[in-house]
Amino acid sequence: MKSTTSKIGIGIVTLAMMGIGGCSKYNICEPDSTNCKQYNSTEFEKKFNFDPGTYRQVDEFSQKICIGNYCEQFSPSDIEVVINYGIIHSTKNRDFYVICFDEEKTDCTAIKGNLLDKIQKENAIKNKSKTPEKKIENRPTSTKEEKLENKIASKDSVTEGDYTITDVQLGIIPYKHKDEDCLKGVIPFKYITAKNRDETKVFVYVSNDNVRNGVAKLQISESPNGSIITLNIVKKQVDRFHEPIQTKLIKANGTIHSIKYNL
Repeated sequence: MKSTTSKIGIGIVTLAMMGIGGCSKYNICEPDSTNCKQYNSTEFEKKFNFDPGTYRQVDEFSQKICIGNYCEQFSPSDIEVVINYGIIHSTKNRDFYVICFDEEKTDCTAIKGNLLDKIQKENAIKNKSKTPEKKIENRPTSTKEEKLENKIASKDSVTEGDYTITDVQLGIIPYKHKDEDCLKGVIPFKYITAKNRDETKVFVYVSNDNVRNGVAKLQISESPNGSIITLNIVKKQVDRFHEPIQTKLIKANGTIHSIKYNL
């Protein structure tokens, strides 16, 4: 198969001013030279006919390959295409290479140079004329935020109980792609203050559903640390390739999974 090159409460007005789409920059390089050309998101889609911010749907036998915190998934046949891709002369952190996995160029991806180089090295590419390989500087395998996430994240069982909801406040989490600085969107959530017997607790509820004060049965997961990290919410609501504009802790006793009012 031939490969083919080529802050809480900021509101909708602020989002429109910042612009969600079209502000990302992509340095697209040729595999057999050091020539690279920069495209914004709109120019990229026009040139290559796919959105660089989306990820291909691969089959159940796909393999996740990572370098630092950047990961892609490839099927065995995809990996063969990547292995036989052209000679890579540059592996700068923000350089990309466009690889298509079919002759019609309808199944393509934009892969970072350092990950592409890693795949070829690990699979012992046969091209003997390849220039001396330069050492790849891996990003730290565990960032401060990830350590914090692992410390706070827990797999507590979901419990259910009767609470009286006494207050509801709105909040949002602005997020971006982890390798870009451009705002991609926001996740709305609610701070819910609820009373159970003589104890008052605050929960986070990630939902667009209307919430009113009153007696309700809440399905919750409690946080033993009394905090919820926004990075966990973005990963769950969007995907692992996105992160908050600013990772922070939300002081809360836990998260709400569902609310059923007692009629």
